[in-house]
Amino acid sequence: MIKVDQYVPICMEYAKNQINDGIVLEQYKKRHQHNPERIKWNYFVGKIGEFAVYEYLTNLGYECTSPDLTITSDKSYAADLICEGRYIHVKTCEDAPRYRYTRIERSWVFQKDDPLVYNPQPDDFIALCIFYEKNSSFYVNVWKIIRASFFIKNRLYKPLKVKRLNANKTAIYFDDVARLLLRKKLT
Repeated sequence: MIKVDQYVPICMEYAKNQINDGIVLEQYKKRHQHNPERIKWNYFVGKIGEFAVYEYLTNLGYECTSPDLTITSDKSYAADLICEGRYIHVKTCEDAPRYRYTRIERSWVFQKDDPLVYNPQPDDFIALCIFYEKNSSFYVNVWKIIRASFFIKNRLYKPLKVKRLNANKTAIYFDDVARLLLRKKLT
């Protein structure tokens, strides 16, 4: 578990600036997402996850690119970090979501047109992170970093619980990954 309080100001500023031009909000509306505060919060959680993975990997002695703070309205599926020739795509979900649509169920959401979902490259990895807010501090658990093809091979992409988002999105559910990894460990 990595305490990420030191990254809060820069990630909050990034999230605020990311949605300020209005173009991003229009793009989200096309994807049936209309709450600007939730969109901003999602940018914050995602970016703070990137900083946590960066800290985690560099503390282990790996050389990685740092998280990109460029403000853009262009959707990109590029890796969040490049670590010694591996492309790390960071996905962060909340332990207790601030904006709940359904009961709490940990999941990581992807756009269906993201190549990770249908054609990942051998050097693509997904870092699955869980964001926690506890005693006025923020933490990220870098839970697993797994080769992206693992999720396709094991059919782990599933429909979202929020039906109106299923046209464009798919998800990986924590419980599915945990069960599969436990089964593999026990066999």
